[in-house]
Amino acid sequence: MFLFLFKSNPKIKSITHTHSKFATSWAQTGKNIPILGTTHADFWNREIPNINYLNKKLVENNYEKNTGLQIINFFSKKNYQLTDLPGVLIAGHGVFCWGTTNKTSNQNAELIEFIAELAYYTCQIGIRKKIPKHLIDKHYFRKNGKNSYYGQK
Repeated sequence: MFLFLFKSNPKIKSITHTHSKFATSWAQTGKNIPILGTTHADFWNREIPNINYLNKKLVENNYEKNTGLQIINFFSKKNYQLTDLPGVLIAGHGVFCWGTTNKTSNQNAELIEFIAELAYYTCQIGIRKKIPKHLIDKHYFRKNGKNSYYGQK
């Protein structure tokens, strides 16, 4: 499973897989973790995707390999790079994150767990209004990319 992720992007040096409580709960719903606030947007400017279940044939034949391929195929279909979103949920399973070091990979897993917990409570309280795209972009790009300026380096 991990070999496909490593081979698909030479910047990926570490992979973290967890079954943390809140992120795995989202994985079990089959729903993406929605981007509900600036805390999420500080790290990623997209929902955290929940990649669909493997079909029976793919589970019975090379399950682990096919799980890795499923992640790669998802990113390919969306025209994303793994570095565009350093983690995903696998429906009914758990969290897969990656990074350029063990530390960044683990931090991404911790961040997804924290964001999953915030999203859970936000959904429980109720969402009155969605966060505007311009605010998501502002929070993401001020901390990420070549023109970032907000205390991340």
